[in-house]
Amino acid sequence: MMAAGLLVMLSPVTLRAARDVKAPRALSLQESLEKARVDGKYTMLLRQIKVEKDFEKYGAFRDVGPRTTTNYANLTGLPAGRWVYVYPYWYIWRDLTDKPTPKRGWGPEQATGPPDTPGAGDFTSAWASLMPAGQDEWLLLEYAEPILPAAVLVHETYNPGALVRVTVFKLDGEEVEVWKGKDPTAQGAGTGVSEIAINVDFKTNRVKLYLDSKVVPGWNEIDAVGVRDSGGKTHWATGADASSTYADQGGGAIFLIAPGPIPLPPPPVIVPPVPPPAAALPPPGPVAAPAPADEKDERIKKLEQENKDLKEELKRLQDKIKK
Repeated sequence: MMAAGLLVMLSPVTLRAARDVKAPRALSLQESLEKARVDGKYTMLLRQIKVEKDFEKYGAFRDVGPRTTTNYANLTGLPAGRWVYVYPYWYIWRDLTDKPTPKRGWGPEQATGPPDTPGAGDFTSAWASLMPAGQDEWLLLEYAEPILPAAVLVHETYNPGALVRVTVFKLDGEEVEVWKGKDPTAQGAGTGVSEIAINVDFKTNRVKLYLDSKVVPGWNEIDAVGVRDSGGKTHWATGADASSTYADQGGGAIFLIAPGPIPLPPPPVIVPPVPPPAAALPPPGPVAAPAPADEKDERIKKLEQENKDLKEELKRLQDKIKK
């Protein structure tokens, strides 16, 4: 009986001791980010949140995998993704490294890597938002390793001038505004590189651009975003996400352009009429000379205009459906 009574008396102490689990040692922020990649398994970090108490359930590290919850730990609007806990942070990843995201026409992934759009104009090799001038837009870029940034280089290739804000993320997930103002590339310039100087004392591997799309008519397309580090080297994005993309309309199939020269459509095949049996065959006609360079340029411009007209017609149809 005494033993049983003693056991009952000690039970609350035992339970309290079980609850008072000592928190693990936190890794450095760069070590934590690397561990959260799970040996390179994940890429494209969408969100990072701090929830210290979750070590009681998940320990110092846990690769939980896919989750679709949008609310957690008094936070709302969380993206669906692959969750990894590295005390005291949750990392929410979008992609698996062994299943790379295909490059869709006008998708945000078109803003990764160095510039590859052949010139000013509406090309599938640049990111475009879902609607022209429909709402404020953003483009999030991820880089392979944390960088001490000195400047951001935004390659704008169609309807430039909408860039109004740039932020970078600390390795603890905090978003820091580093620039706000008027786009260095003027409206109507056709194309340009907006260079934004940055003065921070921390490394980053994510940059976010904010566009005031309603101010600049049409699609404000971005081909690439470089980050120049403190040593003068330019790094190009390895992953990207966006507020919206024209790729979601299936628009990438309208006019696909690979990096390099702009392809021309093949000439139409014309079948001559069969002459009557009694008629003699006509003499062979002269061989047509190759089209001059200015004619080819006109055909290219015509294709670009047709592509633009298709987009505008699609918008008009969508507006009618909404009404």
